[in-house]
Amino acid sequence: MPSSGAQRVLLEVCVDSLESAVIAQENGADRLEVCANLAVGGGTTPSLGLARCILEHVRLPIMVLIRCRTGDFYYTPSELAVMVADIRAIALLAEEHKDREVGVVIGALSSNGTVDEPAVRALLQAAGHMPVTFHRAFDMVRDADEAMRTISDITGIGRILTSGLAPSCITGLECIARLSRSSQALSLMPGSGIKSTNVDQLLHVLYPIWHAQGTGFEIHLSAGGYFSPQGGGFRREGMGFGLGVTATDAEEKERREWGRWCVRAEELREVRRLVDVFVVGQA
Repeated sequence: MPSSGAQRVLLEVCVDSLESAVIAQENGADRLEVCANLAVGGGTTPSLGLARCILEHVRLPIMVLIRCRTGDFYYTPSELAVMVADIRAIALLAEEHKDREVGVVIGALSSNGTVDEPAVRALLQAAGHMPVTFHRAFDMVRDADEAMRTISDITGIGRILTSGLAPSCITGLECIARLSRSSQALSLMPGSGIKSTNVDQLLHVLYPIWHAQGTGFEIHLSAGGYFSPQGGGFRREGMGFGLGVTATDAEEKERREWGRWCVRAEELREVRRLVDVFVVGQA
């Protein structure tokens, strides 16, 4: 563990099952982002039942993804109404668990690639006093600095989850570093593609910025992968679930079409170890 003179780095792990939530808690996670369909299009709003079960079986703070569908972040009035209703349902659940930190993860864009400020404000109003993260819709904006200014002007958003407008936060690391240096009110949480093989590279760049500004000190990852169903099971020939799996390797295609996504305990433990070792070295 980091010494008393070092700032511990928080690990937020995204999960879409109770099993993953328990594994994450047992292997070094500090907070959970709760989603559904994590490995399909980046995740969607989880069921109220999943959020409730995680609160009943896991003691970590949770942030619930509010995203009514996969695809772009340009929402119709009816889609916005669904997300507002979802946030209100999560707010009621949070009231039942006042001893827990429960928040939401939101985002909306206009078709011109800017932050949809009216939509975001409507979602924030529904969130009330819950903690709020702006999700990776940020990575789809036309101009990161413009989007940062808009989000900073909307009171109530505590952090932005971002890969630096790149497919992974390692590719977008320079952008994340630049935005982090310029941010006064918002914390930028790097996420997408963080693994035990590259987390040290990320920390070498971002930790000194966090230390200088006294903010940040958190990363977001899944530490997950596809698992084949235990015991196999009957397969009707030529049938699948319409997921558009294109893997050429037969075993990998089987895992993606018929398997499930789950946190890998050994990977998360290794990330936790490497992060703590790095922080100790900064003390």
